[in-house]
Amino acid sequence: MSKEKMVISLAYGSTYVLDTEDAVLMLQLMARAEKWEEKYHAGEGDAKGYHSYHCYAQDPSDNNGSARVIANTAYQVAKMAGKPEER
Repeated sequence: MSKEKMVISLAYGSTYVLDTEDAVLMLQLMARAEKWEEKYHAGEGDAKGYHSYHCYAQDPSDNNGSARVIANTAYQVAKMAGKPEER
């Protein structure tokens, strides 16, 4: 029998399917991760622009992802369908 699967949606629209145990582990790891941001600051006039880098703790209220269990039949049908065609 196949392992139960979960669909994980991360911030910015990335969605993945994993075995439930791996999905839970990934969510736990992401909860401990720090946020990383790179910002570009355009220069004014003749001044050159520059990048700044920021690393900080996540805000627990941020919605950085979600997970849901999917039926094995749904997983199998989606697997058979494969990657969707671009139109």
